[in-house]
Amino acid sequence: MVVTVQGKATLLESYEGQATGYLAHAGLRIDVSAGASLERIVLADDAADAITVSLADVTLAPGASFAQTVLISGAKRQRIETHLEHPGGGANVRMDGAYLISGRRHGDITTVVDHIARDGTTNQLIKGMVRDQGRAVFQGKIVVAHGADGTDARMGHHALILSDRAEVDAKPELLIFADDVQCAHGNSIGALDQDALFYARQRGLPLDEAKTILTAAFVAEVVDRIEHEGARAIAAAWTAARLEQG
Repeated sequence: MVVTVQGKATLLESYEGQATGYLAHAGLRIDVSAGASLERIVLADDAADAITVSLADVTLAPGASFAQTVLISGAKRQRIETHLEHPGGGANVRMDGAYLISGRRHGDITTVVDHIARDGTTNQLIKGMVRDQGRAVFQGKIVVAHGADGTDARMGHHALILSDRAEVDAKPELLIFADDVQCAHGNSIGALDQDALFYARQRGLPLDEAKTILTAAFVAEVVDRIEHEGARAIAAAWTAARLEQG
């Protein structure tokens, strides 16, 4: 499928399966014209024993704007992958995501952003929660090519591990071949704040409910960055439902 954006648009994608044990692959090409803007929200909620891959190739013109939020709950194998060619020239990119993985599910968010010319901006925030025997993978790469001076690229990945057998594999990368740039990345993986958990328990909340509330607050930053009000409400409800399912 090819999507061409020449004005301002919001794209809401949903990946769901009613059957069991299925294999699915989706491909998407997105072109955003000069001065145009697109906000893409992806909700991936496959069956626990499904194997699914979604690959999007995004190309921007100078002066374009692209914002993305990917929310996944995992499957037997589930990957949402995005490759973006950044033209610089004042183009602006936000590339966010969150994973909520439980049971024995596996979820993977992979992104590659190639800054090929000067004066481009990328801001990326990925957050997630893994419990039970779930496994989450984040692979994020930002490449700043020779001549892409003036690039401002920021990447952050932060995860909660809520059980001893859960696993998070994170590989944030910055490859910088230009001199006059502002680039940074951060990565943190840990447990819920015990002081905050203790405070919630002191207010009479059961342990599971306290964990759900704190986890929801942790990933809410990603959802709150969605600009479209209706899409933000859908994403917030989707997140709350996955956390309540346990």
